Amino acid sequence: MGKRVVVGAVAAVVVVAAAVAFLLLRSAGSPAPAHMSAGEVKAAVAAFDPGRLGAVGELNRVAWQAGPDAVPALAPFIGDPDPNRRFAALYVVARVARARTDLDVLARALTDPVPAYRVIAAGSLAGKGEVRSLGILVDALDPGGPTLPYSDPPRPAADLAREALEAYTGQKFPDATAWKGWWGSAKDQVRWDGKRYVVR
Repeated sequence: MGKRVVVGAVAAVVVVAAAVAFLLLRSAGSPAPAHMSAGEVKAAVAAFDPGRLGAVGELNRVAWQAGPDAVPALAPFIGDPDPNRRFAALYVVARVARARTDLDVLARALTDPVPAYRVIAAGSLAGKGEVRSLGILVDALDPGGPTLPYSDPPRPAADLAREALEAYTGQKFPDATAWKGWWGSAKDQVRWDGKRYVVR
């Protein structure tokens, strides 16, 4: 597979807390339980080259072996000029971020110049109670938008945005227009109750 991953691999990272099941990276096999040090994770992210055979599978392994202690080491890569390193850092941080400081690092990607990266960050933050992420997910629902990086077959980022919104809000609407209508009326009353968003 080389440069591409099974479509669910990215989704598994960003909506791991949702009641939505996604496949892991098939080419990587089962994630190994061993823990990687923050230094090892940083080195792997710095060296990430999606053009190298097996690189995305290796990144998946790193993401599953990293711990929250890796987030401070990866923080500089969230704003790295190289989009491949930014993606690699985002992929790992989106899975392991837990503490408030970790979420602040992840939130930097909400303004990434690559639209799909913004959706990945928002999908992860949405599952951690960050209300600010919902507007980005709603905006990503428009058809004709970007695809998720390395998804095979190519999968619209809008699909991930919709699945995250449905999982975390309990709402279902037929199209982007309806979602935008809901968000426009609810955004000032939406609160996180520890499991999902409710309108108060």
